[in-house]
Amino acid sequence: MKAVLLAFVFTLLWIALQAVLFNLFEARHRSKWMLYSFVPTLPLLAWVYRVSPKQLGCLPAAWSQTANPVGIFTATVLYIVLALTWYQVYFYIDRPITFRMFIEIFKAPGQRLTRSQLDQVYSLEFMVQKRFDDMIRNGLVQCTDGLCQLTPKGQSLASVFNFSKVLFGVKS
Repeated sequence: MKAVLLAFVFTLLWIALQAVLFNLFEARHRSKWMLYSFVPTLPLLAWVYRVSPKQLGCLPAAWSQTANPVGIFTATVLYIVLALTWYQVYFYIDRPITFRMFIEIFKAPGQRLTRSQLDQVYSLEFMVQKRFDDMIRNGLVQCTDGLCQLTPKGQSLASVFNFSKVLFGVKS
């Protein structure tokens, strides 16, 4: 139980750190910031697990019998799973058009927008161009003389997505 509690606490602290970083600095590559702020916390989690009391001052003795290596492994795996889950939740909030349209309407005076006002903010051209610009900036696509192609990094990512589509039977 110590492993579970520490994994949850570390996840909440990591999420809070991202909230602070993303509000203090303009992060262009948020996924990199998330990764760079996560990786150093892994050895910190193992160290905290080792040096903290078995019961963390609040757990019953029966819940605190896990040996250090097993507990550290459990805490680390659960922390990684929770972090990856948050990663998906964050980008589900950040990227989907429906949520962003909800937010635009919410922020509008009187929480009302006409369709044409919404089209000015989220036209099809804007949505495609924004994603295309992100792919170029992240080194996934390169363009020369009006022709665009995947970079090696983009090819790797595309093959993973394609494999995932086939694996889970997702139709295009």
